[in-house]
Amino acid sequence: RIHYVLFNPWAVRSNEALNSFDSPLMKLLARAIYAIVGVSVEEAIAPITHLIDNPPHTALSAFIKTKPVDLTMNTFDRGKAVRLDDITKSC
Repeated sequence: RIHYVLFNPWAVRSNEALNSFDSPLMKLLARAIYAIVGVSVEEAIAPITHLIDNPPHTALSAFIKTKPVDLTMNTFDRGKAVRLDDITKSC
């Protein structure tokens, strides 16, 4: 009965993202990259609010921005997820 949506907004220009580096050079590089490819927080949440208002009908779905992600990709392998869960619990 619960539906899950995996969402990747890609690069979001936020203070947290821009200040996550200790090195001044890395901070400068991050600011430059985010200025080119990043979106504002307002732009990043628009697809999320759309998904809340229009939820997918499948039990699990994934999106990068507004583009659906194919869940048959190797990165969504259930066996690997179970293995990762086991390894994480054993640590």
